[in-house]
Amino acid sequence: MTRRPLTDPTAVVARRGGAWFIDLVLCGLAGAVPALLLADAYSGNEADGGAPVQWIEGDLAVFIRDTTIVLRGPDLAITLGAFAVAVLLFLVLLPGRKGWSPGYLAADLRLQRRDGERGGIGRALVRTIAWIIDILPGLPLVAYTSASLTRRHQRVGDLLARTYVVDKRTAGRPVDAPVEDDLTAEVLEPERLIEPVPEVVVAPAPEPVVAPAPAAEPLPVAAAVAAGTGPPDGVPPDEPIWDRRHKRYVLWHSEAGRWLEHGATGWAPLDRDGERDTSRRD
Repeated sequence: MTRRPLTDPTAVVARRGGAWFIDLVLCGLAGAVPALLLADAYSGNEADGGAPVQWIEGDLAVFIRDTTIVLRGPDLAITLGAFAVAVLLFLVLLPGRKGWSPGYLAADLRLQRRDGERGGIGRALVRTIAWIIDILPGLPLVAYTSASLTRRHQRVGDLLARTYVVDKRTAGRPVDAPVEDDLTAEVLEPERLIEPVPEVVVAPAPEPVVAPAPAAEPLPVAAAVAAGTGPPDGVPPDEPIWDRRHKRYVLWHSEAGRWLEHGATGWAPLDRDGERDTSRRD
């Protein structure tokens, strides 16, 4: 998930609004579910000029069009008790002990003190009671105005309880401490970083090996081979030379003092007529 560089850990006012809405819905559901299960419904409208919600002899009556929903005293106590337990759990216990509520978890927020420690149940209770002020006039306008104008974006409940709501990436750090470079430069989540693809190096194909062409035979060599004499001037001994007349390699063996020719069985002596001597093998 792409995020903006983090410079002020408390600049999360928009996300706080979403977290507040999630917690409010959960608390409302906690009270609405038992009310729907325990309430009785009757046909009939409220009396002329009557309020849509009336308290009648310890029972709560809600008039919706031509239907009257009645929540009797014990059932009403259960409904209010479920709502109170949800408020206590989601807005006091979890934020005070863990630093988060369900809405804060969804919005990546944490509640803490100035020094980075968790707020505690007492502070969380104070900021919850302060919603009586923050939610005036029926909407959290006071809370939004206070969070927008204060330096560390605190609503009235935070000012009274001395608490701060911060981005979860800085949870546990003092609020006034400078943000570390790794958080300031963060743009992508660590699990989304892409490792560089190694470059594939293709080795060049080996060059074909070309056999060297046989050296040109000096003109006097053929006559020297035919006569059986030693190598002529300029022809090194003990080195193969191509005999173009007989189409073969020959060399003058300096130790043996004679010409040798190369055939299927290796090097063999030549007779004086330049023919192969089959009587000897080198």
